[in-house]
Amino acid sequence: VDLVASESVALNVGCSTAIMDRHIEPHFSAYVGVDIDFSALKFAKAHALGENSLWAQADGINLPFKSNTFGVVICSQVYEHVTDPNAMMAEIFRVLRPGGYCYFAATNKYSVIEQHYFIPFLSWLPKKISHKYLQLLNKGTYYYENHLSYFELKKLVSDFVVIDYTSKLIENDSAYHTSYLFN
Repeated sequence: VDLVASESVALNVGCSTAIMDRHIEPHFSAYVGVDIDFSALKFAKAHALGENSLWAQADGINLPFKSNTFGVVICSQVYEHVTDPNAMMAEIFRVLRPGGYCYFAATNKYSVIEQHYFIPFLSWLPKKISHKYLQLLNKGTYYYENHLSYFELKKLVSDFVVIDYTSKLIENDSAYHTSYLFN
């Protein structure tokens, strides 16, 4: 896919059904969402707001775009689903234009409640035990996600200049509308 590189061209790697994209895409001259799940992309395309949006089936490890194309790349809660998160981040770095921004949101392996199954300590456990834990609770048969620790996540994004907003969100939850996340 050939796009004109611009600050106002955005890419969402792992967009799924584009829940957050509908809020973001109107702010860009062109918006691209990619995911490997065709049915999710079909839903995203059917509910897209902008005429300048493109929804494409692609793997985050091998993005079909020229280098330095996007002013903004979004990668939210995706790294744990790919076979090689380092390759995905290298691809994101490659397609991001110099001076561009990457919004990367990730859950730490040591979060008490695992975000996909809402089971305590699931991501802390060795895979064989995680599978059995899911089975025991009738939540599934196989735990596919591969979460990283805080320090592994820092290493994953080491090619980027990182601005971590976590503490700002917690300290000023009313400004960021995050109070529902914290007791």
